[in-house]
This record gives sequence, C-alpha cells and structure tokens, in this order.
Amino acid sequence: MTYNNISDRLLERFLLEELPAQQMKSLNTRIKADNMLTDRLNALKASNREILTQFPPQVMAEQISSRMQANRYNNQHNSQLEKRRPFFFNKLTVSTVRLAVIPAMLAVVLLLFVLNPRHQNTPGPDDVNSLLMTGNRIKGDEAPDLNRLNLLVYRQRGTGHEQLKPGASAAAGDSLQLRYSVPEKLYCTIFSIDGNGVVTLHYPDRRSAPTVTDARRLITLESAYKLDDAPSFERFFLVASATPIDTAAVLTAAGNLAKDNQQARSAMPTYSNTHNDQHPVEISRQTSILILKGENR
Repeated sequence: MTYNNISDRLLERFLLEELPAQQMKSLNTRIKADNMLTDRLNALKASNREILTQFPPQVMAEQISSRMQANRYNNQHNSQLEKRRPFFFNKLTVSTVRLAVIPAMLAVVLLLFVLNPRHQNTPGPDDVNSLLMTGNRIKGDEAPDLNRLNLLVYRQRGTGHEQLKPGASAAAGDSLQLRYSVPEKLYCTIFSIDGNGVVTLHYPDRRSAPTVTDARRLITLESAYKLDDAPSFERFFLVASATPIDTAAVLTAAGNLAKDNQQARSAMPTYSNTHNDQHPVEISRQTSILILKGENR
C-alpha cells in the first residue's frame, strides 16, 4: 500500500498560489509525474467551476444587497411599531424581525463560501449530513448512526467518491479514503491487514501520536492512499478504548491475527497477551470492514 500524502487542502492552496515558491515548484513537479495527482487537481478545478456556475458572485451580491436593504427597512419599521403597540405585540414583532434576518445571514454565508475557494472543498469533520468529502460528491453515501462505532471506506471515482460497503470489490491502484466516528469520547486506532499478511497503520499517523477522538463527529482521515497488488482482500479495523491506547501493542495483536489468512478475514484481534503493567490494552469496542481484491480495472 502506497500513501498519497498530498491533501486536497494542499492542492487548493496550490491552485490559489498560496504556497511558498519552493513548495509550489516541488508540488508542480510531483503533479506532472503523478497521473492521480493530476486527476485530483482537475477534479478540484471542475468542482470550483461548477459551484461558481450555480452561484455567480455578481448575482449573489445583488441578492444579498437587496436583502440587507429590506432588512434595514424592516428593523426601522418594526422599531417604530414597537413604540406604538401594546406590550403583548412585542413578541410577534421580534419573531418577524428574526424571519427577515435569517435568510440574509444564510445568503451572506453562501456568498463567502463561493468567493473564498479555499473553503469550497474543506468541510468540517463534524459535518455529518454533508454530501461533500474533500471537494467531491459522494455516491451511495448514507448518514451513519453516530450513537455507534462507524468505520467507512470510500473510493475515488472521477470527480467524486463512492462508499464501499462490506464485501465490495476494489483493485490495485484504487485510491481509498477512510472516515470514522465514535459514540462517546474514546481513544482510537485504525489499521488494516491485507492478503499478504501486511499490517498498515492508518490512524494515528505515527505510533506515538495521541488518539483521542471527540464523540458523535464523522471524521475524514486527511491522507488518501492507493491499494497495492496484495491478493484476496484488504480488511480495515477500528478499535476504541475509554483509556489511552498503546498503538504499538495494538499493532502487535494485529500482526498475530495477520499470520492466519483466514482468521484475518473474519476474526478480531485479541489483546489479552499484548499489554504490560504500565500500558494495558483495554479495548472496549472494535469494528471492521472487509474489502475484496479483484483485477485492476
């Protein structure tokens, strides 16, 4: 498995020429040499054009200006009415003002979204109901139940992503991305085992990094990566604990499971013999998703 550590946010800054000159030059060289990076860059450009076509800045600015003028008039008018009306009308007046203000505020937010391209493709990690992930629409995406442990796998397809269900097929060269959530504040580790018995750590990005995760937030790992030609399957695991996790011990348990190809496809790692007195591994919950490996398409 080969990681592609160029995030969409970095590509966006490249498009806006916000990076230092040396980094711009280095990234430009990598893009020219990597067809997948070129495709991702073109997808971001297409997404930006689509948004600007649907919401032209000039039209949005005119609509916002009109709403703000109308809102100022309503505020002045309602203020004068409140001076003349009995007390029991005041609550109705305040509600009317709110109805006028809210659409204008929403329009302002939308304009900022359109005029600032660097935010077009970087939704917040807790935006559970969004149909965007790193700037692209997700096909087949379903809002997960945030009161349970969730591990979701997506594959990049053209200008979008598609969610891979358990047992779905993937191929060498496919670019995958992971999302996860936990029902309460927990410590988490994400890894995978492939058909060659190789264990790969996906989260955290290094063994010594912290792993605490906020509750009920759908989080997208920043780094996408490509499947290699390992045969048969790739199985992803999310393990969680109420206490800090010793990532090295978790990977030791994963390595023991990976020794048996059949067990690696269906069983869960056991941690009873992979802890010490200082850092016990107390896994309270875990889940996994199996992706089958097919021919390269």
